[in-house]
Amino acid sequence: MHKLFNYLFSAILLTGLLFITSCGEDEVPTPAVPEITLDASSAEVYPRETVTVSGTVNAPGGINAIDVAVGADASVNLFTKTAGTETLSETFSYDYTVPVDAAAGDVIITISVVDDSNQTTDVTFTLTVKATVAISEYSATLLGGQTNATEPSFFNAIDGTTYLLGDFLNTHSMHTDILYFFGSTNQATLAAPDDSDADIAFGTGTITAAPTLNATRFVVSDLTAAQFDEILFDHEILAQSFDAGGASKANQLAVGNVLVFQLDAARGSKFGLVKVVAIEGTSGVDRSITIDTKIQL
Repeated sequence: MHKLFNYLFSAILLTGLLFITSCGEDEVPTPAVPEITLDASSAEVYPRETVTVSGTVNAPGGINAIDVAVGADASVNLFTKTAGTETLSETFSYDYTVPVDAAAGDVIITISVVDDSNQTTDVTFTLTVKATVAISEYSATLLGGQTNATEPSFFNAIDGTTYLLGDFLNTHSMHTDILYFFGSTNQATLAAPDDSDADIAFGTGTITAAPTLNATRFVVSDLTAAQFDEILFDHEILAQSFDAGGASKANQLAVGNVLVFQLDAARGSKFGLVKVVAIEGTSGVDRSITIDTKIQL
């Protein structure tokens, strides 16, 4: 009987110890997984443009790291935990410039967060790269002034051809978009064939005798010469376009000036840009202007 009592007492004591031990070793609850909230989930841009991916991370278990990856490229770290600290919430921002040769289509940008419990959350940002359209470019086009007998004064902005006065009057007035003259008041001037001062410069009634006088219109751009040089695509020209208010000439030009122009409706109403590269000559017979031109196809 005594042995049975000892046995029961030992069993009760062991059960109590196990209960006490189990109460002292309760597991710490796993914190909720991190959450990522993006300020925007998608964007559409052209090559060479920059998109910003931004948002906020909330991690009850503490943020260990925030990374971003573009497509299959290696990830870039946006946040790393500092030893001995705990960060529960953090904003982030990442700028991505689309390569100039990027193909049209969707690019997935992935934002990842890892908390201090090694729990991971990913969200994606869809970047749609828009298709680009090429342009035509003509460099170092030399146009002579109205009394320069050796250099053409008339310019076909669509194909880059230049014409002497006789060619303009006889066969190519319909193809002429821009002409050059130098006046005592206007100084160095690029003008449309229908500009009245251009007709006076070449001798009243000379230009107006042509079968066609295209109405090209000009606006002085705030682009720098360097910014002009960077333009590669149609949408970049259109970004400088104007709806109305263009003039039939741009006068008192200086080297480095950039003009926006729009062709006559009969020439497709195309938009283009002209940069003044050089203005030379001291008298009517040798005056000239050198221009670079970029225009929609």
